[in-house]
Amino acid sequence: MLERLVLVLVLLGSPTPNAALETQLSSYVAPIEEVVVTGVRPGPPLWKVTHNDHVLWVFATLTPIPQHIEWDSEAVEFIISKSTAYLKPPEIFVTVRNPIKGIGYWRRLSKLKKLPNKQTLEQVLTPELSAQFENIRAQYAPRNRSIRTLRPSFAAEKLLDEAVRTVGLTDATRRVTRPLRKMAKRYDLSIIESAAEAPVEDLFTVLQRLSMATESECLAATLRSIEQDMNAAAKRANAWADGDASALLAMDYPDVEGNCTKVIFERPEAAVLQQQVDKIWLQNAETALQQNSVTFAELPIRDVVHSQGLLARLAAQGYTVSSPAIATQMAPASRKALSSAVL
Repeated sequence: MLERLVLVLVLLGSPTPNAALETQLSSYVAPIEEVVVTGVRPGPPLWKVTHNDHVLWVFATLTPIPQHIEWDSEAVEFIISKSTAYLKPPEIFVTVRNPIKGIGYWRRLSKLKKLPNKQTLEQVLTPELSAQFENIRAQYAPRNRSIRTLRPSFAAEKLLDEAVRTVGLTDATRRVTRPLRKMAKRYDLSIIESAAEAPVEDLFTVLQRLSMATESECLAATLRSIEQDMNAAAKRANAWADGDASALLAMDYPDVEGNCTKVIFERPEAAVLQQQVDKIWLQNAETALQQNSVTFAELPIRDVVHSQGLLARLAAQGYTVSSPAIATQMAPASRKALSSAVL
C-alpha cells in the first residue's frame, strides 16, 4: 500500500546515547499478558459470499500474525483447486519503471527519512513526548539507538515493527499470502488485480512538506497504539491463527498504521485513489460472482468484518454474505471433506 511504501525504513548511523534520558526510563509500558500461539495452526476460517449457486470464498488477512506458526493450509488449498479465479485485494502501487531512476529515488528517500542537521528526536520533540518515546523504546527496542536519528514518522514505523516482533508477532503477511498465490498459479487460476498506481514524486512532495508538528502527532498516535493495543493485537493474532470465528467477529480492528499515516496523508489524491481501487475490487467481485462457480479472494480483515467494509458493501448490493462456514478446528481430513461438501 502507498502508506507502507512511504514508510519503508533503512537505518543509517547510530547517535550517542543520551545519559539523562536513559536514567529517566521507568516501567511505563506494561508487559504483554497474552501468550502468542506457536506450532501448527489451522489459520483463519473463510467468509462466504453467494449469488445464486456461485460462491466467492474470502480469506481474511491480518497484520500482525504470530511469528512462529506453521499454517495448515490443506482446506484452503482444496477450495483454491476448485476455483476459477483468484481475486487479489485492493492495492495502491508506487512504481518506478526506470531502474536507474529507482536508485536515485531510493537515495532521496534514505536522505529524507533522517532528521536534518544531525538532530535527534530529543531535540525536536516535546520533553513529554520524548520521554514517552524513550520509555517505549527501552521496553521494545533497547539496543536500537539509531532510531533516534529518524524523523518522527519513520521512527514511529520502526518502533511499531520492533514492538510487534518483541511480543512474538510479525507484520510479514506475505508469509501467508505468498503461499496462497503460489497455489493459485499451481492450479492455473486467473489472477484478478484491483490496483491503481500513484506517481512516485508524490511521495517526496508529501515528505518535503511535512511539518514537525504533524510528524510528532503521527509518532504520538503510534505510541498510543503500542501502549494500548499490543495485548489486544496478540489476542487477535491468536484468534486468527486458531480459526476462532466467534472471537474474530467480536474483536475491534484498529488501523494502527493508519492512525499515523492518516495524519500525514490527508490529501484528496490519496482518498480518490483508495476509493478507486475499492470500486475496482467491488466490480471485480460482482463479475466473478456472476461468471464463476467458485472464486477465491483475499481481503484485509477490516474489510471483511467492518460495517463499512467491502463485504458489507457487497451485502448492501444484494449478495448474501455468510460468516465462516468451515469448521477450522476439525482434523485436516475432515476439513477437506467438509470443503468438498460445501463447494
